[in-house]
Amino acid sequence: MIAQVLRILNLPYALIVNEKELDSVNKEFKGTDVIPTIISAFKFLPKDHTGIAISVLSKLVLNSDGEKPFALKFYQSDGLNIIYKYNLLSVDNPPLVIADTLNILSQLARLSKDYYEPIHRLGIYQDIKVLIQHPDQNIRAKICNFIGNICRYSGYFYDMLL
Repeated sequence: MIAQVLRILNLPYALIVNEKELDSVNKEFKGTDVIPTIISAFKFLPKDHTGIAISVLSKLVLNSDGEKPFALKFYQSDGLNIIYKYNLLSVDNPPLVIADTLNILSQLARLSKDYYEPIHRLGIYQDIKVLIQHPDQNIRAKICNFIGNICRYSGYFYDMLL
């Protein structure tokens, strides 16, 4: 049942809607606890349904609102922990799960260097090395984009990446 609710939450993002309608949906979600609720739902989802949860989270975190309230809410709700706990960057996951996870991490890194330390604590360096050789070209492009974003504001990650 949780997966079905997540699919409903994903509908506005999956359907082709105009930017104004999407902004309206995001505005409605902004006043709710949708992010912490989805993060809490992970423990009830079978592994094959985590993709829909991370997809919804990714779309919210990447929303076009200039304030990026969903990115902050994701971080404050311990969203990075679900990436670690459920090993969402594992090459064993479907490419869409990996891509959505990389989108979230890239967005956080792009927004502020304040997210660097929490991203570092995930210990995803081995995943980065594996994903840069992923057979899916989109995953390789996203991991390169992520590397660029974590190097955007400082040399914080240089030693760990080399």
